Amino acid sequence: MYIPASSEFVALCQSQVAVLTQGLGAALSAVYLTGEILEGEQAKLIPIVVYPETTTVGEENHTDFLLPGQMSKTETMSRFSQTLPRLLPQATNHEQQVGSTSPKRQANSLSRQRQIILPLIHEGVVMGFLVTGREDRSWNKEEQATIERIAQTLAIAYIIDQRRAWSEQRLTQMRSLQAKQRDLLHNLLHQFRNPLTAIRTFGKLLLKRLLPEDKNYKVASSIVQESDRLQELL
Repeated sequence: MYIPASSEFVALCQSQVAVLTQGLGAALSAVYLTGEILEGEQAKLIPIVVYPETTTVGEENHTDFLLPGQMSKTETMSRFSQTLPRLLPQATNHEQQVGSTSPKRQANSLSRQRQIILPLIHEGVVMGFLVTGREDRSWNKEEQATIERIAQTLAIAYIIDQRRAWSEQRLTQMRSLQAKQRDLLHNLLHQFRNPLTAIRTFGKLLLKRLLPEDKNYKVASSIVQESDRLQELL
């Protein structure tokens, strides 16, 4: 079950995107989380933080970037997957050799080097994606390592955020269950207390009418004593 990210996690995403844009010079950065996967439907990507918040569609020199402004609030995984090949900053040696003389292929290869997408993974489960890119230069190894650490930080933070939300949800459910149990116990005690009071009153009336030497006097006395004991327990 998908649980919305907390404001603390969103703030962390904003700070990490700021590191990418202000510290590393990224032109575009975004953090996406995978939404709830329903049977027979594809997973949806939910943008948590995007920079810049608005991007002109078809803007020159931006067409190969993942444009956060073009994303809806629930972008489907299939559409995002179609973008992956041109976002992944890697190309095989064969592709580089075959396309070395093609200006278009060289431009695409350069674009891939300037754009990075990393999954937010925990125990083999993809929880979202970190997307970043810039136009003026490719990422060096140190910068790529920094981006990978940011993705790892976000993945760990998100799973902690989810576990906190699950714990709070479970605590709320337990409190609700305890409240229902208290109400049930209160009703049971109320239903038990009423006839007990009636029996206790009946026993006292019998004692007033019976003489000590009457054979039923002890029975009436026992009724009153046991009623008093049960009343104390309640």
